[in-house]
Amino acid sequence: MIDSDFYDVMKSITNYLVESKIQQMDGIYGKRLIYDHLTSSNLRSQAKDEFIMEYDLPNKKLSNKLVKITAKRLKAHGYNYMIFDHAGKSPHIHIYNIKGLDLIDHELRSIYLSLLIKKYGRYGDYDSDHCFCKNYQIVAKEWRPHFKYGTIKNLIDYRWDGTLENHMEIDLLKTAHLRLQRRIEERNKESENLDDYKWIIGWVMNDVPEYISSMNLTIFKNLAILLTNNEYDKKQIDKILEGMSKNLGRKIYGQMMGWLSWSNQDRRRFSIAEIKQFMQRHDINFKQAMEKWT
Repeated sequence: MIDSDFYDVMKSITNYLVESKIQQMDGIYGKRLIYDHLTSSNLRSQAKDEFIMEYDLPNKKLSNKLVKITAKRLKAHGYNYMIFDHAGKSPHIHIYNIKGLDLIDHELRSIYLSLLIKKYGRYGDYDSDHCFCKNYQIVAKEWRPHFKYGTIKNLIDYRWDGTLENHMEIDLLKTAHLRLQRRIEERNKESENLDDYKWIIGWVMNDVPEYISSMNLTIFKNLAILLTNNEYDKKQIDKILEGMSKNLGRKIYGQMMGWLSWSNQDRRRFSIAEIKQFMQRHDINFKQAMEKWT
């Protein structure tokens, strides 16, 4: 049983740690309307220096078991954490205040957090949820009624050395840097000759099913990079976007204009591997598409 006085102390500390970080975040809280909606729904965004672990499994008994195993591993390595339960599929392990995590590049951060899962959150065929490796994942607020279940998200266990500080692991950070470097090198190779991938423009304009394109932004990101790095003028780009709109719907025009602005001539962000993965997931033959539109 958690002492009531300690419970109140923890509530004050976690509210400060999380709320102060969220106010400084960019992106998802860029519009006041979104912020107000999340606040009224008792939702917040994962803080930049926070990691959350849960097992989103249909078997809650198994989820609880895996959370306890993960917590035991974290404790053995000196992590401070809090475990909350809202009577949903799985308790949440919150690791707050990881020093330095908020200072690194978002892609490096994502790789680092995935390595944390591999080290502490993998048990046989089960991994803790990788969605929390992404930037600014939405999560239910602590100490408040859950937006879905209506139950209070309460503290059920913790490990606290008096500071609630945590630190990045140097060996994992070095590994994350190496993996990021390999990714960059692969992207640089792909972007050396973007002319080889012009066929993707014809494929998107004519063959991408609308129901698929509306659910996946991978192709639009990479298409925007192709268009901004192949010296198309505005008239040519408008013609291509009009062709896409006929196949995929008018809303695609506005979405692509946003992606074109984002791409900002950065060739290194192009990834043919992402296109291939997209096609594989949707049973589209990459070689046939390339031969058809080359």
